Amino acid sequence: MLKAEKVEAAYESLQQKTTDVYIQRACQLYTVAPQRTCLLLWTLSDVSIVAMADPTHHGYDNVVRVMREIDRSRSVCAFSCALFCSDY
Repeated sequence: MLKAEKVEAAYESLQQKTTDVYIQRACQLYTVAPQRTCLLLWTLSDVSIVAMADPTHHGYDNVVRVMREIDRSRSVCAFSCALFCSDY
């Protein structure tokens, strides 16, 4: 059998080789195609964003009522509503 030191040295060597291969492949990838700085970029000008909250939709009972109004074909269970209401 191999000594523990030799096994440990083999694992360390394998890890170093894996790291070297990863770095080499990353460098090759970025020489072929330019590195992206972001996945999505929007350029907007003259934009207004308005966020509003309706207090009649707050609270457990109001959330259940609104959910039933939105989708009358499905029943609303108390468990799913409890997930959306932090004050219940």
